[in-house]
Amino acid sequence: MEGGTLAPLLASKSKDVSFVIAAASVGDTVFKQDIYRVENNLKTTEFNPAEIHEAMAYYTSWLNIARTGKGIDKLDSQNQLSQDKKWVEWVKAPPKNHWIWNYYLATGNYNSLDYWKKITVPVLLVYGENDQIEDIKTYLHNIDKSINSEHLNNDITELILPNAQHNLCVFPEKNEPFFWWYLSRGYEKLVASWIVYRFRN
Repeated sequence: MEGGTLAPLLASKSKDVSFVIAAASVGDTVFKQDIYRVENNLKTTEFNPAEIHEAMAYYTSWLNIARTGKGIDKLDSQNQLSQDKKWVEWVKAPPKNHWIWNYYLATGNYNSLDYWKKITVPVLLVYGENDQIEDIKTYLHNIDKSINSEHLNNDITELILPNAQHNLCVFPEKNEPFFWWYLSRGYEKLVASWIVYRFRN
């Protein structure tokens, strides 16, 4: 779980927070974000739509077991049916003694929107334009709607960094000349200016 997603939870529990800056915040449940991320990854492979659909059905099934703690007895049969599939290594469930099962039971259903609606201080949301891990348009809509749901806060700024990916860095695109990746230029100054503008008095 990253800071941008936990930020509203922490801020909602303290009266000493003056503002919230959240980068790449998940504006939904963690398990839905994982489904979006994995499906996007599969679309970059050689798998056809039918194979991707089949892979995602398997992945979603074990993810639901992980987040609810129910149905683990079905995992063996699902693994048996999927073991020869070309896509299985991309979405294979971990062993039953793997740490992810306990971790996901505690975090898979976490929804930052439950806490964004409690935030009354200025908010800066930052995303990379080329983020393939998060559904930026949907998350911005969800977070904005949550923050405004109680009519307590309308000080929300949305910053989309051009050409940046999930980690807010710019990488060479496919078939582009090589260059060393870098943090989106001007990002630090924009954030600093946002803070100064609100609290200069």
